[in-house]
Amino acid sequence: MNEDEFNKLPDNSISDWNDKLETKYKILQEKVFYDKNDEQIINYTLVEPDKAYKNTLARIKPFLISFSRNMVGSLISKKDLFSNVIRIHTDGIVFNKDFDFSDLEYYPKTESKTTGLIHWTSLNKYSSI
Repeated sequence: MNEDEFNKLPDNSISDWNDKLETKYKILQEKVFYDKNDEQIINYTLVEPDKAYKNTLARIKPFLISFSRNMVGSLISKKDLFSNVIRIHTDGIVFNKDFDFSDLEYYPKTESKTTGLIHWTSLNKYSSI
């Protein structure tokens, strides 16, 4: 929305995204540009607070991640693999040997990049031996 359109909206219908006022529109983004004559042009991105996401799945993302981490923990507990776990980080598990989880309905996908001997330098840095 350009500056002219923005200025035509009623004053009490717009508030900043972090403002607690209940208004029809929230300012999501404000971009400042300059034209060839060095005149300032402001472009606004407004959203209706109850329609802030393009897709409703954005609201469920943290719960899906939490659910999957819970599944990983349950998998390790049910199979009694605590002594075989080297590392669990985000959505990955590193075991000290290969396991077959195909008997489960949902199971971790084996990736070639995480098999074999690995030397851990830090939490996020490793190399194959």
